[in-house]
Amino acid sequence: MGEQREEKTKQRRALVEKAVDAVLAVAIFLIYIYASLAYSINQIFWLPVLVILGLLLTRIVFIDAGERRVTLARSVVFYLIAAAIVVLRYLALGYPVVPLLQAIVLIGIVSFPILYIWERRSAPKGKD
Repeated sequence: MGEQREEKTKQRRALVEKAVDAVLAVAIFLIYIYASLAYSINQIFWLPVLVILGLLLTRIVFIDAGERRVTLARSVVFYLIAAAIVVLRYLALGYPVVPLLQAIVLIGIVSFPILYIWERRSAPKGKD
């Protein structure tokens, strides 16, 4: 009974951490977009914002209860969310989106088969 309670507490704590990271990522992104539109801030500030968003997104997607879990499915989810963030930025700032979408598709087509092969090779025998 005590182990179940401890496990539920651990799951709740992990869920709260993910929710806090998600809210923080959304807040940082919205502040950046607002500042870009309202004050015409230098676009060089996108790099640190992107790094912070990437770190938060990594914690949300790849870490469960303090344990790193990197799989192809989680990598696809990470890639799609990261691509959506960049596309939203382009849309909000009025940049052309079609070349960006072409690049996102091309990078996905090239990288995910490589990641799939790498995951299959690095998986322990019997754990496919």
